[in-house]
Amino acid sequence: MAYRPKEQARIDQGLCKNCGHPRTTAKVYCPTCIAKAKVYIEARRKRLRASGLCEDCGGVTEGNRVHCESCLEKQRASRTKWKQEVPRGFCTRCKKRHCLPALIDAKLYQRSCQECYLRHLSSAQLGSSKHWKLLLAKLTAQDYRCVYSGDEIVLGLNDSVDHIRPKSKYPELANDPDNIQWVTRTINRMKDCLDHGEFISLIRRVIDRCG
Repeated sequence: MAYRPKEQARIDQGLCKNCGHPRTTAKVYCPTCIAKAKVYIEARRKRLRASGLCEDCGGVTEGNRVHCESCLEKQRASRTKWKQEVPRGFCTRCKKRHCLPALIDAKLYQRSCQECYLRHLSSAQLGSSKHWKLLLAKLTAQDYRCVYSGDEIVLGLNDSVDHIRPKSKYPELANDPDNIQWVTRTINRMKDCLDHGEFISLIRRVIDRCG
């Protein structure tokens, strides 16, 4: 993609293409601009869906579909090309490495190798994909076991990254690598927005009551 000279100069300096602030990822935008774009895109999609239009291009849709026939056809063509380019059992993100055993039969876009899977988790939970090796190191240090239940953690099947101090209460720790741990998805749903002490206290009350 060709950028204007001013934008390209910012990118070359490791700055955001739009605002000129420092970037923390390989993308050409800073986290603030990425967040603003996501809010804008989602609001636009909701507005188009409410008007009965295609949430991608704004074209006319049939029935209760959220995409027009033209966009649906593009999606079908993309999936067909994807299937032809990526052999079964390989990661559909990097197209080089074998996908995780638990994801071989998952939806096409979900078939990830260990590295790509951890990069995606790191980006979603810590704001940057660069922490993926740290996530793997923590999982290895836990011997692939949930810190609370001791159940085995299988990537792509029951894994979940938990913020020890929840993001809703401690937003300043949302992207702190020292504030995360591996648990099973069931445990993370139970823990929800509780911190460690509150969660343990809840478990004890349940045990005392149910024996």
